[in-house]
Amino acid sequence: DELVNKENYFTALKHAQELDQQIANLPTVETLQWTNKNEVEQVATAYEALTEEVQALITNYDKLETLQKRLIELQPTVITTEQAYNTVGNYITSIVPNPKFNNEWFILTLARGNYSVPTDYYETYYNNVVAYVKSVDGNLHERKYTEYSRLILALTAIGKDPTNVGGYNLVEKLSDFDKVVWQGINGAYYGLIALDTWGFELPETATTTREKSIDHILSKQLADGGFALSGTKSDPDMTAMAIQSLAPYYNQEDVKVAIDTAVNTLATMQLANGGYGSWDVENAESAAQVITALVSLGIDPAKDARFNKVISNVMTYYSETDGGFKHVLSETTSNGMATEQVGYALAAYNRLLNGQSSLYNMLDTKLVAPEQPKPGETEKPKPGETEQPKPSETEKPKP
Repeated sequence: DELVNKENYFTALKHAQELDQQIANLPTVETLQWTNKNEVEQVATAYEALTEEVQALITNYDKLETLQKRLIELQPTVITTEQAYNTVGNYITSIVPNPKFNNEWFILTLARGNYSVPTDYYETYYNNVVAYVKSVDGNLHERKYTEYSRLILALTAIGKDPTNVGGYNLVEKLSDFDKVVWQGINGAYYGLIALDTWGFELPETATTTREKSIDHILSKQLADGGFALSGTKSDPDMTAMAIQSLAPYYNQEDVKVAIDTAVNTLATMQLANGGYGSWDVENAESAAQVITALVSLGIDPAKDARFNKVISNVMTYYSETDGGFKHVLSETTSNGMATEQVGYALAAYNRLLNGQSSLYNMLDTKLVAPEQPKPGETEKPKPGETEQPKPSETEKPKP
């Protein structure tokens, strides 16, 4: 019996020493950050799983207990998606007081969430864009045609006509399909999205058509159900973007099958904490693209059992320091790209909650000319009178 007791004691001591080492490896209370939460919780769970006999042999439990108390103090303030969006708007307008070409995603974020921008902010952006377009004779890039698509998104978001920007028709630049898709499948994604913002039609001589764009995207779906810029393994960002571009065509059977498959793939790619990683790095942008994709289909992630952690996950990247969003949790301040992508994902999500049209359906920003009076009617529209459709009255662009 004495031998057995000694063996039990040494076994217990070994387990205690192992946990003591795990506790020692944790950050000090002075260096602890909220991002260390999972590490501390894992060690605390391991401690709770030990028998009382082993727990009694732990020599630095006080440190673990102190870290747990400190985490409660470090817990970020819980804010709503609407509040987070507003701080993003403040962050953007603070770092970009003079918006110009290349600030398109910031402009989209602000406009589609109806952020109260400074006086003449959009006019300043538009004037700067016109000046730039003229300076390059309407040629934004020789090969990257997402430059045109991105600008079309921003301009339609603020109600500006991209078919006449300083005399240049940016929409017609998307007429050559080979040029649109030269840089990869994302060219097809955003070319299609751009055309659908205001339901643009290209000249009859154009080689780009909606049908060809859709077929091209569908042809790139991988065996695992998702999409990627290259290779045979699906990427959450590219899969989510594919869904966003195809969403207006969900009533087409082949598109419906592709989207449903892609959504299921996103569900299987999700991490245990509700987040997403791209190129083996968990990050805010990937989660943001998934949110944008789901919302484009009318899915509220918070109410879908497959995705009900993704909203809370993306909010963990919120930076209380400056009101933007971080790329990865270890960063201490906001990242521009992460902030813009989470920003327009929040705008899209809030639009869904408010019953407004989807993020890229810009028909609500397009002024509708008054109807011509019927024969015999004497009343004419007043000069300058135009009517803007209510969000509920807008329709998705037809194929």
